[in-house]
This record gives sequence, C-alpha cells and structure tokens, in this order.
Amino acid sequence: MSGQIVELADYDLAYPQVSGSLADHAVNGAIEAVVARAYSAFRASVLEEESSGTGSSTLRGTGKVVYVDGRLLSVVYDFTTEWDGAATVQQETSTLLLDLSTGSEIAVADLFVAGSAWLDGLATAARADLAAQFGADTLFAEGLAADASNFLHMAVVATGVVLRFDQYQVAPGVAGTPWVDLPWSAVAGLVDPAGPIAHLVP
Repeated sequence: MSGQIVELADYDLAYPQVSGSLADHAVNGAIEAVVARAYSAFRASVLEEESSGTGSSTLRGTGKVVYVDGRLLSVVYDFTTEWDGAATVQQETSTLLLDLSTGSEIAVADLFVAGSAWLDGLATAARADLAAQFGADTLFAEGLAADASNFLHMAVVATGVVLRFDQYQVAPGVAGTPWVDLPWSAVAGLVDPAGPIAHLVP
C-alpha cells in the first residue's frame, strides 16, 4: 500500500494477510483496518496543509505477526511520520489481537481475571523494566499509572506478553515507542484461566 498524496506527501505501508482460518475475510479486514486508520489520519493532516504547497512529508509503517496458532493472532504495528520542516520524526505503535475463529478483536481486559488487580500488576512490572532501561528519573508517572488507557497496546508472543507504549507516554520522545517484555511467570497469576490466552500459560 503505497503512493502519493497531492504531490506533497508519500506513504509506504505494509501489513500481513492470513489464510486458513475460519474467518479469513474478517481477520484480514481487521489487520488492514489498523493501517487504513493510520493512513487516513496522515492524509487528513496533509490535506489540511495543502495550501502551503511546500515540501514533502512521509509515512512509513509495517504490521508484523508476532504470534499465531489455531486460536489467535497477534500483530504489532509501527508507524513513522516525517513531517516537512520538523526536526524530529513522529513514531506511533499499535497492536491487534484477534480470535481466529470469528475474526473479532480481543480486548486487553479480556485476557485477565475480571475484578483482579491486573492493571496494578502490569503497571508495577512495566515501571521496574522501564526504569532499568531508561532510568527511573526519566519516566513519566502519569503514563504508567494503573489505568486501562495506559495499557492499550499489548501483544502476545510465545514466551509471554509485550507491552508497547506511545511516544512521549512513559519517557521523553528520544525513547521512541518503548516496550516491555513480560514472561508468562510475571503475569500467570493475573491471566484469566478461562480466557483467550490461558492455553499459552505454562
């Protein structure tokens, strides 16, 4: 998926497509929709600036399957925008977890025991890991508070879960879109034993 927008911007976006699931059409549509939203937001911003008629901005992005089995699919997206005249690039991330039998999206909250302190557990683990990566004094406390809005980007991998954070959410912009790898041992007590990822927890 690539091209130009009114000769003032160009984009190059790649994303996977799957086959062999019970709901290929729905699954592939959901995968593409994340990229389409990023493109639409970029295009709208470019067209707002069209009257200036100067320079060129670019959007690059990829979606990558990080886990798939007969039940679910986990995709991580990374987008980089270079705005004309800007000194730094803008980075964004997103994740998608799908039920392969229906093509429906699985929400982060659906992975954990309802009513438990799973957000507190994720926040504590994330804070400790990021402090080791960047230094505790550089972290933004608000972006790591135990609130569902801070933990929207979660991927599932064979060894555990991966937390992704937006640029400027938990650390200065130079950190990009930080991530935290949590092994199953770190979240085993929080995962819903009847939920969509229970079969992955040792």
